[in-house]
Amino acid sequence: PNNPQTAEQWYSFLSEKLPPVRLSIVKRLQKTLSEPSCSVIQLSKLIKSDPLLCFHVALSAGTLHSEKQSEITSIDHAIGSLGIQKLEKLINSLPTTRLNPSSTAQKMYFRSVANSHHAAIQAQQWLIQCRGGMFAEESYQAALFYNIGHWLLWYFAPVHMSKIQILVREKQVSPELAEARILGSTIDAISKRLLTHWPVSPLARITLETSSPLNKQMVLQLHQR
Repeated sequence: PNNPQTAEQWYSFLSEKLPPVRLSIVKRLQKTLSEPSCSVIQLSKLIKSDPLLCFHVALSAGTLHSEKQSEITSIDHAIGSLGIQKLEKLINSLPTTRLNPSSTAQKMYFRSVANSHHAAIQAQQWLIQCRGGMFAEESYQAALFYNIGHWLLWYFAPVHMSKIQILVREKQVSPELAEARILGSTIDAISKRLLTHWPVSPLARITLETSSPLNKQMVLQLHQR
C-alpha cells in the first residue's frame, strides 16, 4: 500500500525493505575480509560496533535457524553460525547509504539506531551488575531490536515521523496518540509485527507482545538515558 493506515499495512510496506548500512562501515568490513589473517573475532568486533550490521547478521542467521526450528541467542551466536563464507556473501549484498549531512531524515535514522545501541549496552551492563550476567546477551539483542520500527520509519517514512515529532514537541500530544493519528497505529505495534516476521530477537518480540511492565519500563528508561 502506498499510504499505509494500520499496523498490518505498515508491516506490509516495511517488511519488504531492509535498513541500509553506512557504506564506509561495509568497506571497512570488506577490507578486513580481504586480509589473509582475517578471523571471526576481528569480524565480530566490527559487526558488533554497528547495530545495523547486527540486524542483518541476526536476520541472516535467524532465517537459517528458523528453518531448523531453533533460535539465535546472541550476536556472537549469529556470527558463529554463519561462518566467514556466508558472512562475506552477506556483507557484499548489503544495502548501503552514504552519509548525507543535509538530510535530517537520515540523521534521525542514525540517531534512532544509536539510541537503540546505547539502550542495549545499558541493559547488558545492568544485567551483568545485578544478575551476574544471566540473559545479558539475549537482553542486549532484545534492547537493540526493540525499537526496530523507529529505524525503518525514519528511513522509509520520514515525512510521517516528522509530523509525529511536531505533534509531540509543539502540540504536547502524547507519543502514542501522535503515532496513532499519523500512522493509524503505534510504532510498538509495527515493531512487534516486524519482529514476528524477522527472527532477530525472540525476547524483543516477547517483550513487545506481553508489554510486561517491568521489561517495557526498563527498556523505555534505558532508551531515554
